[in-house]
Amino acid sequence: MSIFSRFVAAGAYCFGGMKRFTLPAACWVWALVFLSVPSATRAASGSQVEISAGLAKLFGNITAFQATADVQSLDAAGQEVMRTPMTLLFLNGNMRVDVDMNRATGQSAHPGVLSGLKQAGLDRVVSLVRTDRKQVYVVFPNARSCISMPMSEADAAASDKSVKVEKKVLGNETVGNRACVKHRMVLKSAKGDVLLEATTWNANDMNGFPVQILLHSKERSTVLRFAKVEMKRPAAGEFEMPRGYTQYGSPEALLLAIGEKQKQASAPKQETPAGRGAAPPKSGTTPARR
Repeated sequence: MSIFSRFVAAGAYCFGGMKRFTLPAACWVWALVFLSVPSATRAASGSQVEISAGLAKLFGNITAFQATADVQSLDAAGQEVMRTPMTLLFLNGNMRVDVDMNRATGQSAHPGVLSGLKQAGLDRVVSLVRTDRKQVYVVFPNARSCISMPMSEADAAASDKSVKVEKKVLGNETVGNRACVKHRMVLKSAKGDVLLEATTWNANDMNGFPVQILLHSKERSTVLRFAKVEMKRPAAGEFEMPRGYTQYGSPEALLLAIGEKQKQASAPKQETPAGRGAAPPKSGTTPARR
């Protein structure tokens, strides 16, 4: 089961009965995972495109940079489902993605969804993909919580050095004001299995940096448009989990913990009956005024 599916299942279990969430739990969990968890591979159905570890292979010989990007999710008809800005740090194949879900727009960015994320402390997400460790960390600063888990088999395979990258020139196009070479990119395992399919627009004046990337899937696509790209080496500490956060070993464990906190917060408080613990006044007397 993919991380996407696990988030939806756990979210539905934890929050399905809570009235304070105006949409089904699966909706806001879907929004969170779809845009904010780059560790996961495609969902089992093939309908979900997520920013996976294989993305690192699309940057070619570029080993370090810092950039902002606009991430757009499209359905099978090419219609926008959701859009959000993000920050991407890249260092020797490791990636850090920062997303603020409060800035998301589109059909799936319903106010009730975003309100639920904020209420649970999941509205800001920092995802760390450590291809060198085959490990993924998903950090929620506002909840002071994080998830640490191994990469899926598909992501681990996509980040392996034995991956074959097939690159085909499709032509020349302009993205923004930059002249680019458009490529069809296919990542294959040593056994020949297709791990990732994408189209990239590599800028001529940026050493071939892919200023635009289209990640393909059967039913959905994801477009990344990069801006403010700096070929500057990020600090190594940016790719480490913060200290002092509560750590969970799975999405299920995190959502169960959040569900328990929400239930406790919404439970009616028991009031202490008036006068409990104090001796009642004697009959026929008036309690002294203070």
